[in-house]
Amino acid sequence: MFRYSIVNRTQNQYPFYMNPFTGSITLSQSLYNVGPDSYSFTVQASDQRRNPCVDTASVTITVVRVCTDPPTFVQGPYTGSIQESVNNGTTVTTISCTDLVVAGEIVYRATGFSLALAYFQVDARTGNVFLANAAALRRNGAYDNSYVVWD
Repeated sequence: MFRYSIVNRTQNQYPFYMNPFTGSITLSQSLYNVGPDSYSFTVQASDQRRNPCVDTASVTITVVRVCTDPPTFVQGPYTGSIQESVNNGTTVTTISCTDLVVAGEIVYRATGFSLALAYFQVDARTGNVFLANAAALRRNGAYDNSYVVWD
């Protein structure tokens, strides 16, 4: 029979509990939006002899953060129109979103493989969709594209 433990543990240093009989490590408190992104500590196993034999191992637990409140687009679909004589850099429309939990910077990005990507780009920080290739823009064309946002 073995005994398992976390070595050099100070109170509340790690939000984990190690079962001394099975060695399984479980959470002793929630990790939701608190604490570091990973925890590293040492565990040991010992037998129950009079002069116990002991071995140690390093453990690293990585916390995978889950976005429970993703940003959402304010409207949809977004539309815009431009004259065919405008220059590169002209804003066609602005996509925008709201974020209930502003944990970082909101980033916009075009997705997919649409013909629109040859003509239009989106500013990752502002959401402005602008003309990027006026020379290749076709007359009377309609272009569809998809956008994704994350924080």
